[in-house]
Amino acid sequence: MDESEIPIDIHTSKLMDWLISRRHVPHDWSKRVLTVREKINEAIKDMPEDKRITALLAETEMSSKNLFGQYTSKRMKDWVEIVKLYEKDNIYLGEVGSLLLRNVNYEVPALRKLITKAITLKNEYDKKEVGYEKNADSIIRDFNSTCKSLGIKGSKIKKELAEKASEFPQMCEEIAKEIRNLKLAASFYIHAVQSILDTKKHPLEILQYVIENGNTTVYQWKYKKIPSSIKAVTLLVDEADDDDDKNGDSDVIDFGEDTTEQINFDDDIDWGISTVEEQEREQEHEIEEDKNIATGDDAHTILGYPDTRNLILNDVLELETFLKVRIHEMKSETDGLGLTMLPESLQIYDLKALNEMLIPVQTVKQSLTNPTSLHYLNIMTNQKYIDQLAEKLKQKLSSHEKMLASKEFIKLQRAEAIKEGDSIKPKLELLIKKSKELQSQIEEDISKRYKGRPVNLIAGVIMYESPETLQDLCINCIANNLESLCRPVQYCDGVTGLTSKLVFKDREAYFHSEISEHLLTVLCNKGKLTDLNITLFDSKSTRLRHVHLQNANLLTRKGLRILKGHCISSLEATGLKVTVNDLIMCLGDWTLQNLKSLNVARCSFLELDSTKYCVVVALSKLHNLRYLNVSCTEFNTHGLGIVCEDLPELEALDISNTNVDDISALRKCKNRLQSLALCNLKISNYSVIPVLLDLKELRVLDWSDDREVNPFEIFSPVKARVSQLLQSVDRLPHLISLDISGKDDINIKDVSVFLETRPNTIFLGLLYSDVCYSDRFVDVRHSEYNPKLVVTGTASETQVLESLRRYSARPLYVQKTLYNLFRLTPTYTRPRVDIIKLVLKGMALHPMQFAVQMAATACLYNLTKGELAAKIHPSILKDVVELTLTAMENFPKHYQMQKNTLLTLCSDRILQDVQFDKYRCARLVLICLCNFDDTSINRMSVAICSILAAKICTNETHLLGAQPVFMRKLLEIVRNKVETQCVDITIKFTLSALWNLTDESPLTCKVFLEEGGMALFLSVLEVFAGECAVETKVLGLINNIAEVAELRRQLMIPKFILILRKLLVTSGHIDVSYFAAGIIAHLASDGPEAWTISDISRDFILQELATAVELWGMPEGEMVAYRSFHPFFPLLAKHDTYQLQLWAAWAIRHVCAKNARKYCPMLMEEGGYKIIYDLSTNANVHENVRAICSSILKELQC
Repeated sequence: MDESEIPIDIHTSKLMDWLISRRHVPHDWSKRVLTVREKINEAIKDMPEDKRITALLAETEMSSKNLFGQYTSKRMKDWVEIVKLYEKDNIYLGEVGSLLLRNVNYEVPALRKLITKAITLKNEYDKKEVGYEKNADSIIRDFNSTCKSLGIKGSKIKKELAEKASEFPQMCEEIAKEIRNLKLAASFYIHAVQSILDTKKHPLEILQYVIENGNTTVYQWKYKKIPSSIKAVTLLVDEADDDDDKNGDSDVIDFGEDTTEQINFDDDIDWGISTVEEQEREQEHEIEEDKNIATGDDAHTILGYPDTRNLILNDVLELETFLKVRIHEMKSETDGLGLTMLPESLQIYDLKALNEMLIPVQTVKQSLTNPTSLHYLNIMTNQKYIDQLAEKLKQKLSSHEKMLASKEFIKLQRAEAIKEGDSIKPKLELLIKKSKELQSQIEEDISKRYKGRPVNLIAGVIMYESPETLQDLCINCIANNLESLCRPVQYCDGVTGLTSKLVFKDREAYFHSEISEHLLTVLCNKGKLTDLNITLFDSKSTRLRHVHLQNANLLTRKGLRILKGHCISSLEATGLKVTVNDLIMCLGDWTLQNLKSLNVARCSFLELDSTKYCVVVALSKLHNLRYLNVSCTEFNTHGLGIVCEDLPELEALDISNTNVDDISALRKCKNRLQSLALCNLKISNYSVIPVLLDLKELRVLDWSDDREVNPFEIFSPVKARVSQLLQSVDRLPHLISLDISGKDDINIKDVSVFLETRPNTIFLGLLYSDVCYSDRFVDVRHSEYNPKLVVTGTASETQVLESLRRYSARPLYVQKTLYNLFRLTPTYTRPRVDIIKLVLKGMALHPMQFAVQMAATACLYNLTKGELAAKIHPSILKDVVELTLTAMENFPKHYQMQKNTLLTLCSDRILQDVQFDKYRCARLVLICLCNFDDTSINRMSVAICSILAAKICTNETHLLGAQPVFMRKLLEIVRNKVETQCVDITIKFTLSALWNLTDESPLTCKVFLEEGGMALFLSVLEVFAGECAVETKVLGLINNIAEVAELRRQLMIPKFILILRKLLVTSGHIDVSYFAAGIIAHLASDGPEAWTISDISRDFILQELATAVELWGMPEGEMVAYRSFHPFFPLLAKHDTYQLQLWAAWAIRHVCAKNARKYCPMLMEEGGYKIIYDLSTNANVHENVRAICSSILKELQC
């Protein structure tokens, strides 16, 4: 492999340490820079600072040169000296490196922070503007609604109210007419009371009076005589206030928080309505008995005076109650006492007749309690009320104007924030541009020092995402190296039943709860949590409070008993093979008494010796349990009754996907249950809604369904209609979170009613419903848009991402969400690590769900392709690769799935910079290559393999290359290109892959020959003669075969030797000639007797080999990369054939000179130093060989 293509990766934060440690920059560079700066300050006084100054001065000061060509101008001398000081010991490199570091670590983040702050302010101002506009609209709607109910326009409020009040007597007369329709009902009630209780009792006295006499004055009702005259109370209205400025002090803007609150119109208004016993009230009446004049309160009509009106209302309510009770008794199956005691004359009224009596009674009640009528009742009887009412309406107008003024002020603030952010963006762009140029210059400078190798400054100005935290790295390191950090010891405590346990080698090691819980979770996620490894969490060296065990399939009861020693308050143990009862038996006494949260989703309640009965009795021991999740288990209705009865503190329950078919038991905890999840329960329509509506403390309800096609759905219970729940406006007053995703009968009207009656709602699940597309959920300008309401659905990116967060454990929901996310991902121009993590979570939880994996791999490609990958940290990309490979492994026959994964993997950033299992990746890619005959899959597969084959060890290349099926497929691709005489990227990648797979792998070389590779490659050399890239790769592979002694005879083909000699002598490319010489050297190393080519003698071709080597110059970069020097040592030992020694020595010197850091230590470790030294000091060795060996020794001594 050409090592010149291997990049040098340097983390920007370590750039200065790297430059100093490799002596490119001296330790005291910063002090030297100060000296240079002082000289610049002196020389800069009359000219700009620029390195090009020397070139400019060379032209302007040309006439100042002396006889010896030296400058005599002091100005020129100063700048020449400055440049020399900068270049001496690479001081300039230290300064630009420091400048880049400052830009990356401080300047760029600071500007980004300012822009982020400006964006945040803009978003806040947007929300406030919407809020002010919404409040203003709400206030004016409330004002208009109130005015409409009062029958006024709202311009001259007091005057209009006074005019409208004149219609109040007519309102009372209409009510009086309605009361006359109650004659039959009142008569029925009076006769019933008198017949059952007391014949002297006279119920409904005032109501009966109005029925007989109408709406008379209070005087006539009191004194049972008609007044001769009536002195009516005059309504005095001061209309001067209507002419005042309605804006009040609106020119002074109040931006306090209270301006966003809506005014409660009716908070302090006493309607004067009461059904309780009225208190006695003393009044002074001026009654002129002789003249029978009604004055004061007595002048009011009965329906126009609060006290008498309340008495009438009490009678109406009493009558209504009686009729409702009577109707209820008649509907009951058994006769009540009232039925038998009524006289026969009253029992003639049937149910229909009673209902007809009830209707006018309810009409009268509604008229008496009508808000408009009550407003004018108070206006007519309370002189101050009209002032209060007018003042409140004016307050609404004033608040509306304040909201509008606040909105305009917020617009100004938002404009300032936008302006500030826009002013910073050009500065940031310029700084990033200059920093990128600086970074490129540094990379180019370092590259020149390493013979043109590519240099990558990682996490520079183009790297935005932060790496893993130090704690994450440490925990992962411990989890990956348990064997070296811990040791097993003999152990027997009589509790766990284990005979050995794991302890830290450092006896003083102790992990507090956060670290202990983190390590436990990581071990579980890595599949390393066994009965032995969990014993590491002994209470003497660790502390566990919140335990998370997910899919820990290797744990048994023996291992879980280690939990007895810990005081656990929260336990999540999902997907275990151990039953729930066994798990609870492994907990200590303190935990049993104090456990607050338990999640045993996807576990089992069935005992090992039973396949029928669900045993939940162990849950009864957890008396302080507040949260219980038994979803996806055999939990049933009987178990629900037990936990509702025996867990007095239970506040949150998840029974989704269980066997519960009746939730009536929940009524036992209706006064404490705050959270309930019952997804996908098969419950009949007749029982679920009433029970849910009885849970008056409920805050969170998840009643969603998976829309999975079930051919037997028609036999399942009738599903409850969610509309019944949404329309129950007077129930579940505390509900703030409702998930109804997947329900069929959702409509925007019902949802709007639900939200309007519960304005504090913070979450609404609407996935699989078109309602989520309503403007009130997606349009921030909509009058009903609520920024505090979180909605799941597919209408916007926000809804999609929230769905991924909440439904990661539900494959159908994840699939639906990912399909919609895929439509959004092509538009992203910046890295979205937040989205990548959500996609990866869904992939990890559902590895065998094809639809999920299909959509996820498509999304990952769009999220990591091209330049996006360069801005994503390798730790994130590692997770992407690992889950992508899992998808490849689980679905090897699905064409589009495999294509998606290859598109993601075929990235230089991923293949070069990310640490992952490269052998696993190469094997899966080769399997994919063999499974499909597709041009794009061929191209991507061989490209990936060509890179990975050079990065895996020789043992792994043996495993891959030794499989004939892989070799046949690779050779087939080459053969097709030969037949079509097409030189493209595919054949080049294929040849590179074959070259790297055969490197130091005799078995792979043997398979190559057995599959006809040699004959094919002869055709390649003939068809593509002169194609340097093709010839180099072909000869490089054959050189690998020539290194295997037992295979060399299969290369002794006359035609091939002729081609080889031609390439050795006439090729204008040193790399082609180099590999041709190597093949000849190895073939000739077996001696004259093994040389079977008669057309060309061995001695002749060896002489041509020596001539070619001696004519080679030193190439600019590395032509080849070697895993070891062992193939060269046998050639160096051929003292009778110096040409072989010459080529081998030249090859060693080449790589040592080009990459001394790698190859010099390798040569020393493999014993090459002694071989080279002996050759350099042996007078019998050819002088050219000795010269090259001496050069190698100098490289080793540097």
